[in-house]
Amino acid sequence: MAQEVTKKKKLDSKKRDILGITVNQQLAYGQLEHPEATGDFTQLLSEIIVSAKVVRNKVTLAGIAEVVGEVGDKNVQGETVQILDELANKIMIKRLLHSGMVCMIVSEENHEPIYPPEKNLGAKYCVAIDPLDGSSNIACNVPVGTIFGIWQRKSDSDRKAELSDILRPGREMVCYSFLFFSFFFFFFVF
Repeated sequence: MAQEVTKKKKLDSKKRDILGITVNQQLAYGQLEHPEATGDFTQLLSEIIVSAKVVRNKVTLAGIAEVVGEVGDKNVQGETVQILDELANKIMIKRLLHSGMVCMIVSEENHEPIYPPEKNLGAKYCVAIDPLDGSSNIACNVPVGTIFGIWQRKSDSDRKAELSDILRPGREMVCYSFLFFSFFFFFFVF
């Protein structure tokens, strides 16, 4: 029986190599390999990908929509906030909070952590994000992207997440990634 399962996995793998695979298919295959998986992480990654696609579309149309330029504020790094930074941040935060999968978001564009509504405070993932990395280069037509990291919550889920849930070493991340926007959309997961 075990040999049949191994043989089937090899055949499925060959099919994927020949036909290609979507991100959602890859996430589903990965989830099948972990019987303890609940689907929450898959749903969170899917939400981040959809959010990034929305941001990419806004970036692509920025010149036409006349949303290129500065807001006038400074972010936590001391950089001048671009109009597209602010727009990307709003899109990412709104979608991530709406997903119900995050208990805390830390964004380069916000000085304080963002928490979900009370009904979702027990969610199990913390996300650190730069919604639009490289936005000051958009006028030069240089590719930009979204950078994010995900940690699984360690504090009790019966209360608001703590900063210690996200201020942890990178080796404790569940996932980190860079979504690269140019003429194409690249998704690198580590």
